[in-house]
Amino acid sequence: MTSAFLYFCLATTHSMKRFFFLVVLLISLSPSLVLSQNEKEAFLYIDEKPVFQEEFIRLYQKNLNLIADKEQKDLDNYLDLFIAYKLKLAEAKQQNLDGEEAYLQDIATYRKTLTLRYLEESKLTEAILENIYNRSKKEIHVSHILINLPAYVYGKDTIKAYNRINALRERAIAGEAFDHLAQKYSEEPDAQKTKGDLGYFSTMQMVMPFENAAYTTSIDEISPIIRTGYGYHILKVHGERPVENKLDAAHIMVMKSKDSTADKKHIQKAYSALQAGKSFAEVAKEYSQDEVTKSKGGQLDPFGRKDIRLQVFTDTAYTLQEGTYSSPFESNIGWHIVKVNKHLPHPSKEEMIEEIIEFFESSVGSAFYDQKKFDKLLPMLSYEQLSNSYAEDLLAKIDRNYLLKKKKSIRLSNVDNKELFKLDSRVYYYNDFLAFLSDNEQYATDGMRTEQILHNAFDDFKKQQALEEYGNKLYREDEGYRVAVEEYNNGVLIFNLMQEQVWDKAAIDTIGQKKYYQQHPHKFDQPERWEVVVYNTKDKSIARNIQEKLYSNVAIEEISKEIGIEPVVEIWTKKSNAHALKSFKPGETSTLIQEGQYYKVVVIQKHIPQAKRDFISARNDVVQAYRIEFEEQWVRSLHKKYKVKLRKKKWKELKSKLI
Repeated sequence: MTSAFLYFCLATTHSMKRFFFLVVLLISLSPSLVLSQNEKEAFLYIDEKPVFQEEFIRLYQKNLNLIADKEQKDLDNYLDLFIAYKLKLAEAKQQNLDGEEAYLQDIATYRKTLTLRYLEESKLTEAILENIYNRSKKEIHVSHILINLPAYVYGKDTIKAYNRINALRERAIAGEAFDHLAQKYSEEPDAQKTKGDLGYFSTMQMVMPFENAAYTTSIDEISPIIRTGYGYHILKVHGERPVENKLDAAHIMVMKSKDSTADKKHIQKAYSALQAGKSFAEVAKEYSQDEVTKSKGGQLDPFGRKDIRLQVFTDTAYTLQEGTYSSPFESNIGWHIVKVNKHLPHPSKEEMIEEIIEFFESSVGSAFYDQKKFDKLLPMLSYEQLSNSYAEDLLAKIDRNYLLKKKKSIRLSNVDNKELFKLDSRVYYYNDFLAFLSDNEQYATDGMRTEQILHNAFDDFKKQQALEEYGNKLYREDEGYRVAVEEYNNGVLIFNLMQEQVWDKAAIDTIGQKKYYQQHPHKFDQPERWEVVVYNTKDKSIARNIQEKLYSNVAIEEISKEIGIEPVVEIWTKKSNAHALKSFKPGETSTLIQEGQYYKVVVIQKHIPQAKRDFISARNDVVQAYRIEFEEQWVRSLHKKYKVKLRKKKWKELKSKLI
């Protein structure tokens, strides 16, 4: 669910902007205020159904710290939002949206994710270590496309991002150039420059879903869509190669300063000293600004590509022969010269395993630990296997095809329907497992025995049921878990309702959009704007020097070349830059502004007067504004459809508690 949960759930007839601050943190596992049973008296009724104080207080307090102004903190205003939220929920249930298959699957997925968070992480298994070790022998060359989506976002409100990445994947599969799609659409920083190309990398350099996709996608193929903490990705694998040996190397570094010219001169002096015959260690001690290594002659710890997250540095180092050094090169942190002393041999398996363990002890790595979580969960649920002959019994009734393709479930007779296993007090039977098999296609490699496919499926079935049982147990016994589940369920319901009843309808109502545009003739005008050139510097004297040159009518291009600062072009409006615009003196086109540590020299290049936009050019803004009005009318209709009764005395008591 997105951080804008209450925008979907509580937004009423007011503007989007006013209520964008409303956030419910669904992963919070402790209610803000737990009321004793005798305090849970209804203060509100929606169609005769009681609404208790606890729910209102919990939602209000979750958002209190995010509310900026007094009007937004006003409890009566918040009550309007809350009532609209309850009306939308009532309408969603009246339309039976909580019975739709997609909704039920979404809720099941969220409950699984939430339940796994309650299980402690365990150590890496031998199988996982072996898999990572095998991966560590090779590097994969990958490009990717990213559509941003925060890690805490779940549920139906991810559909927009998912649809975008899915459309890009379909275009890539259809033959469009992957680098072109990445350059134009990827939301990764620098994608326009890199075209999504990540170069070569090995294991433990990327988050696990990304690494898994890279190592399981064939060369020149497009990966399935994957989700990480950054968002949705698709990958294209260009090639693979044996992993490169680590390097024994030294370096000389000049840290980036305000004076880029001086930095370049400093590194050039070091390079000249090397070419004059001085030893690398001597030059490093004299010129390097890396205080950690300069006393050691610039000597670095052995490193591979994944150990130094500075690609230009590692790329340069890996081009060098033993005993040679590079010419000076620049990175985003300064200037460098690197010398390779030796290409080290590959570590032994034992050394590599030790490195893997150390890596994951210092990282999250939670995706690796699921098996151990299940191993811990089964004893907690008093797991007991009741049949050791299930494979033999079932393979007498089903064939390999039943396992590998979705088919209508067969039902065994009472005699053949034996007990399979027990979790807590619940017994699972052969028929339960057969239904699971018919609904879930099983994965199998070439040559995998049918018995093994069945055993793997049994493990999956056992894990699924264990998670469901544990989730049910938490729902009964843990109030924080129950609250999180209910709030998520409600959020998905209301999102689905809003999508169907408001957003989609408003988006296709062209007549209503045009009418709204005509009723608000100036709302969609382009505002008065100024195209400005901005120089940014932390040095006040440099800023004054730029301004003096501008007063002397020195061309901007010449100033940039002489000062060494490239300006940026921005579009300002009275709304976005009112204070800065006021700093211009009458008749002048440049000004000096201080913002925090920076001094900004601003030059007005062009004044663009206010201009009217026709319906076509303003369409996107019109649709957004019309959706708000459309929703206002729809919410008013809900107030007419459902009876709302506020118990004023109870409401007054509730307000006094919160105030």
